[in-house]
Amino acid sequence: MKKAAVLPAQGIGDGLLMLVASYNLQEAGYEVTTYQPLLKQLTPWLKTKNFLNIPTISEIEQFSKEYDLIVLQNDNSPLAQKLISLKREGILNQLVVFYPTYHFNKHGPIYQNDHVFEENVCMVENIAKATSKLLKLPGVSRNNGLIPLPGLEHRKNSNRIVLHPTSSQENKNWPYKKFISLAKKLEEQDFEVVFAVSPIEHENWKKITENRWLVPLLPTLSDLAILIYESSCVIGNDSLIGHLASNLQIPSVVVANDEKRMRLWRPGWLKGEVITPSSFLAKWIFRKRSKKKWSKFISVSNVIKRFNKINRKP
Repeated sequence: MKKAAVLPAQGIGDGLLMLVASYNLQEAGYEVTTYQPLLKQLTPWLKTKNFLNIPTISEIEQFSKEYDLIVLQNDNSPLAQKLISLKREGILNQLVVFYPTYHFNKHGPIYQNDHVFEENVCMVENIAKATSKLLKLPGVSRNNGLIPLPGLEHRKNSNRIVLHPTSSQENKNWPYKKFISLAKKLEEQDFEVVFAVSPIEHENWKKITENRWLVPLLPTLSDLAILIYESSCVIGNDSLIGHLASNLQIPSVVVANDEKRMRLWRPGWLKGEVITPSSFLAKWIFRKRSKKKWSKFISVSNVIKRFNKINRKP
């Protein structure tokens, strides 16, 4: 059996997205390893089971010998740059590169089977198209092999709204005070509000919420997936949770800082709502060189309006 490696960018959300490639390669007969170790926490949900730590530059030589095919999501990291340089030198001919963004002067020539993503098409669709092209398949599958655990009930808690007030980058976060205000507004509409944060953020958010709302300890991604799958809707920053909710067919509202970037990075399984500053305001924010100012232009009432638009009881 041929062996394939899939190397997502380092974010967990990137890993979830690139599972579209991993799963479809597996369905085509490859033994696939995905280099995103945190996805092991979702193993009970997934048809793909092999996850390893991202290789270091010093491990590339041994790593490359193990695979007939290597699929890289380029993130311009030193590792990605090294892998691409080895391909140009004719040493790593089995490497295929998926470029979420591409500029010739920065990235150089495109090789056969490499794929440049369309900026107005979501990542899920782009990865599916790129994988279909690679495998020479007539159809395009957005399936990433995620299947709900037995015994769970989809949107079981029809009044429960999950708020995700953090992300991996502070400048992508809508202010925490607005999330608290949003929670109060939802509570006034008789919704049950739950805050979902990482284990290392758990104690801090219990203090921020003053124990008014539930902030469950979610030690693994599987625990997070269970919470989302049995809830009615997710509202949060641009992060893993929006993609996971979409993957689980849970409606979502994503608050984000850049409308142009979100055309590519919006959740792509179940379409939700994405709220960003207007294009005019985005240009003004860029000119002022203050990326944090974007959040001032997205109000709690605007988020409530978008939430009411998509939230439907099953």
